[in-house]
Amino acid sequence: TNVPKPTRADLWAPGLLSLLFTGLLARSWLAWGHLTVDYGREMWVPLRLLEGDVLYRDVRYPYGPFSPYLHALGYRLWTPHLGVLYASGIAFTALCWLACYAVARQLGSVLASAVGTALVMTETMFVPGRPGTFNFVFPYAYPALHGLTFLMIALAGALRVQTSKGRGNAVATGLAIGLAHLTKQEFGALAALVGVLATVGLLHRDGSRALRSITALWVAAGGTAAAGYGVLALAVSPTTILWRGLFDPSYFGWPITWHIAGIQPGSTPADIARSLALNYATGAAVLGIGIGAA
Repeated sequence: TNVPKPTRADLWAPGLLSLLFTGLLARSWLAWGHLTVDYGREMWVPLRLLEGDVLYRDVRYPYGPFSPYLHALGYRLWTPHLGVLYASGIAFTALCWLACYAVARQLGSVLASAVGTALVMTETMFVPGRPGTFNFVFPYAYPALHGLTFLMIALAGALRVQTSKGRGNAVATGLAIGLAHLTKQEFGALAALVGVLATVGLLHRDGSRALRSITALWVAAGGTAAAGYGVLALAVSPTTILWRGLFDPSYFGWPITWHIAGIQPGSTPADIARSLALNYATGAAVLGIGIGAA
């Protein structure tokens, strides 16, 4: 992989993006939520944890433990206040766009990376006043923001691993993958896929000499995820974590899952097959156009 070397432009481009980020933040100040979307859970669950309850055992929660326990810590250090969530959203949104720039920069020029990151920032991160859930500062579910951030950091690290000989980048990538597993399930799965692709790339480049870096990556990833759930398992049984949390049927039953996937109730197997085929064909066409343009 021919990754462009950092230049002086890599100093001013993030600086300009920081100004854009600050401007968007100021323009949308305290207008990040929407009354028709339930944000109460994201403030209420950490408050319950602060009062001594345990996630999954005393409080049902459909995602990983990272976000609620992070915010419970924020409540303990400061005070139970919506500002703690805002601070978390601002910090992780900033980390997310920095990770986006890091990924893009390893694939293209400074200009292309800056423009792409600016588009991501303006089109997806700040959507004040709309009846949707895609505002990063105050999202419907903070695990989505935290998971996406760790996923992008893992992707940036995985790209860097392909051109670096030390194991430091491999460990950092593994840590990001492990943390993604503590946020939201789909981001953990995607982060694991990033780890697999990084492993394949290392084996292709170095063969058996890459085993130390690969081992460091997966030990960091597995150890981080295992430590997070292991500490929780001291108070909650693994069965409770799975079936009152990560795979709770009341949240993730088939009707809800099919609705999210865009499959209408009463669809026949043939309808589902046509819908999936159309979606995959559309995605393949867009990807082909993108590769051709590049």
